[in-house]
Amino acid sequence: MRTLRPIFLAAFFFSLHIAIVSYINSSMLGSVLQPKAVSFVFALGSLLSILLIHRSGVFIRRFGNFRSILTLFGLSALLLCGIGVSNGHWTSILLFIPYFALNSLVYYSFDVFIEHLAGQKKVGNTRGLFLTLNNLAWVGMPVLAGALEGHYGFGIVYFFAACAVVSAFLIIAIGERGYRDAPYTQISFSHLFLRLRKRDNVRHAIIINFFLQLFYVWMVIYSPLYLTRVLGFSWEAVGGIFSVMLIPFVLLQYPAGRAADRFSNERILIAGGFLTAGVATLIFSLTGEIGAVAVALILFLTRVGASIIEVANESYFFKTVEDDDTPTIALFRNMVPLAYLVGPMLGIILLGWNMYATLFFILGIIMLGMSLFTIIYSKESATSAPIDLDPVEDIALVDNE
Repeated sequence: MRTLRPIFLAAFFFSLHIAIVSYINSSMLGSVLQPKAVSFVFALGSLLSILLIHRSGVFIRRFGNFRSILTLFGLSALLLCGIGVSNGHWTSILLFIPYFALNSLVYYSFDVFIEHLAGQKKVGNTRGLFLTLNNLAWVGMPVLAGALEGHYGFGIVYFFAACAVVSAFLIIAIGERGYRDAPYTQISFSHLFLRLRKRDNVRHAIIINFFLQLFYVWMVIYSPLYLTRVLGFSWEAVGGIFSVMLIPFVLLQYPAGRAADRFSNERILIAGGFLTAGVATLIFSLTGEIGAVAVALILFLTRVGASIIEVANESYFFKTVEDDDTPTIALFRNMVPLAYLVGPMLGIILLGWNMYATLFFILGIIMLGMSLFTIIYSKESATSAPIDLDPVEDIALVDNE
């Protein structure tokens, strides 16, 4: 675990920057654009992210994961400073799209580090600790973001975020300077999909990850707009609500990760998480105008479910892949930008009729449907080893482009 400390610490600071800007991004864009256009900007950033992750394996093989992540940190910090200087003008929109696209690549790079440095026996424990430290960065950040935005505007928030990214850069540059890459597998995405036909456990984990990310997308983009524009809460109140909402990620994910290592089937945890999040989301969509405390408790329950889903599914997935299987890891992480591409497109349709509550009602139904999905496939062993394909077939699948 000693060699993972720089990775965990750098991920904490990178998550710190994500946390302070995530719940003001839509409002910053909304200061220039209409809600439909905000959704379109997130969709563009997601499309760019998908394209970049698709080619990320090429850069990692050529330059190594160490140099790749430092480059990503540097670009992110520069773009954040640019957004801060623009301070809610049209230039910030042009800078936001590539900035948003880079975030998924950074977490993909973190995955490669962890898979290479951590053992397979305690995947749930490692993933639970990694997610707990990342989510610890979120506690209190919405309050700070709301206070900074309320007194100084959007610009100072993005400058603060840039400082956090620079800290992550320095930690990796010093702590992992002797890092040696694994001999990464190189296959085309068309061949990857053919391989997934033989790996049901991996395919199901990727599907679950997509719908979990869709839940996050709709919550991150539309809950601030719903709470401020429809329910009439101030940004200071919204910051407090979101800080309470995020507590389950700190309290539950490490214990849930340890439980995932002990249980023979993580899908029981996943199904229960989807059920909890789905019911709470339905309640959120039907509440109407209620107090901040009640809203905070309801959203708290949605994150109880989501936090369990996240760590159990990551444990399930990373028990079945190796550190050199970068195409499969890239596909798993591509569910984040894919959800940010699909989610806003669906949101544009519903927001055309100003149907915020309906959006969250549909989201609750989707989460309940995923609970049923995981129950159906719960007989599969979550700790099954990766499927070994025929060596001749593996050679045939190599993309020599």
